[in-house]
Amino acid sequence: YRLLNKSPTLNLASNPSFIICCGIFLGTGLTIPFALMNKYLVLLQVSRSTIYFYGALSALGYLIMNLFFLKALLCINKNK
Repeated sequence: YRLLNKSPTLNLASNPSFIICCGIFLGTGLTIPFALMNKYLVLLQVSRSTIYFYGALSALGYLIMNLFFLKALLCINKNK
């Protein structure tokens, strides 16, 4: 909410709200499609190694999300 109402001279690289939003969008953008594909890959009888590979890519989405959250936490501590 504050991102939209303040002046456009905000430094988004040090704004924790922006970093958290980016983390959520990028993280879920990787996690949700691979989680939904898992059911259909099993139905299509795709090899287990391929399913495990897509599972690892889904876990990468969680990793990216948590890295963005840690970056936002560091920005909050720096801004205080």
